[in-house]
Amino acid sequence: MERMSIRLVSLVGVIFTFLFLGSCKPYNSDEVNNQMIQGKWQLVAVESKKNDSADLDLNQQDVYLYFNGNKCTQEIVGLAKSDFTFVIHNFTLMLYKDSLFDNKLDIYTLTVDSLVFKQGGDRSLKYKRTGL
Repeated sequence: MERMSIRLVSLVGVIFTFLFLGSCKPYNSDEVNNQMIQGKWQLVAVESKKNDSADLDLNQQDVYLYFNGNKCTQEIVGLAKSDFTFVIHNFTLMLYKDSLFDNKLDIYTLTVDSLVFKQGGDRSLKYKRTGL
């Protein structure tokens, strides 16, 4: 009788464990990063190991990124505005223009108020959140 009750308790424990594990949603960093990146970001620094005049030009401009859903807009105030769709996968932001792949940026840091992209291993683009 005691053996039967131990088996029953073990069986119930195993069933409970499978039900519990089956109901847990696995962590999805792509989904979390997609939620965290939403809002308005201002470029605060471009750092490069190479001396590039384009980096100096960007550092002297007001550059903003706006993320809303799967849409991204890059605005260089007074000069240009570009609209993209985007996908985040494995800490990489992939940008598409008119459904065609345009660019990819590796997400190095993404916090509530800081966003850092690495591009090509020698260039960093640092942003701060300025609004939602």
